[in-house]
Formats: sequence, structure tokens, C-alpha cells
Amino acid sequence: MREVAVLSNLVVGVLLVFAGVNVPLSDLPGWMAAVARWLPLTHGIAAAREVAAGAGLASVRDDVLAEAALGTLYVVIGLGLLAWFERESRRKATLDVA
Repeated sequence: MREVAVLSNLVVGVLLVFAGVNVPLSDLPGWMAAVARWLPLTHGIAAAREVAAGAGLASVRDDVLAEAALGTLYVVIGLGLLAWFERESRRKATLDVA
């Protein structure tokens, strides 16, 4: 279990840097900003910042839709991997895929 926790913390740390949580995307290098646009949280954070600055909900519609689309994509990928892991574990009669 310790390895999973360390990996989880590492992923969260990288996600926080890339998603523009502490540093706006405009201040990140171009390649990092390009990667951030495909990560969860990025568009939601941008929308939240705009709403906090006084923008209306209609003006953040594109960011909210982008975040919902990315969330859906990640859910589909996750469920597909879960189904594959389950099939492999049943086929090998193990609890892990390795």
C-alpha cells in the first residue's frame, strides 16, 4: 500500500503544477500549458477564477463544457481499464494484472 500512496501523491503534485492551481497557465512554458489543456481540473480552475473575478456563468460555459467532456473521457478510459484488469485477473486467476 505504501507504493500506491507515494505514486498517488506524486500524481497529485504533478497535476497541481500542470493544471495551473498555483501558477496561471499563461505563466507556464508553452509545452506545459498544452499538456494542461488535456488534464482534469484545468478548465474548472480557469472557470472558477473568472467567476471569482466577477464574470457571469454564461462567459465560462466553454470551460465548464470542456471540463465535463474531459471528465467523461477520463471516466470512459478508467472504466475500460477496470474491465480489462478484471478480465485479465479472471483469465489468470490472480488478483493483479502483472
